[in-house]
Amino acid sequence: MMENTNIKGVRPLFKKNKKGSDPFCGPFYEGGFTMIEIIAVLVILGILAAVVLPRLQGSGEREVIQQYHEVRSRLRYAQSRAMAAGGGWGVTFSGNAYWMQNPAGTKVPFPGLSEDSVSVAHGFGAEQVVRFSDRGIPVDGSDNALGADQTISMGGKSLTINRITGAIQ
Repeated sequence: MMENTNIKGVRPLFKKNKKGSDPFCGPFYEGGFTMIEIIAVLVILGILAAVVLPRLQGSGEREVIQQYHEVRSRLRYAQSRAMAAGGGWGVTFSGNAYWMQNPAGTKVPFPGLSEDSVSVAHGFGAEQVVRFSDRGIPVDGSDNALGADQTISMGGKSLTINRITGAIQ
């Protein structure tokens, strides 16, 4: 090791302890990590896990969840239109697409969309029509209340419309 030479105003990089040994191998140095170093590493690993793990989740699953929320939001929009207009508004689900329809049965684009139907990656299966009354509850084609809750399935997720309250979950 180099000789410790003091230049005025500069402290030596390695300072010999009282017994003349290296400070990293002296009698008080036991090796290992301090508690602060361990906590700092754990905090950094926690932050990385919080940022990276959600991105590692399958993109297909994220897409299904996003489409689930979009369908639920658009069903609620059709429900609010029916309540404002005295009923008759609804949404039709067929194959890999769905659309909103007015009381006359004409396709109407959802707000912010130019197309009158919305395509999804994960289909709905058989055609299903959801219509709402002026109270926001699901009804059949003759405006009669349904006998059971209405369920729409897509990509392993299901939306349920309560037959009594019209709540969409």
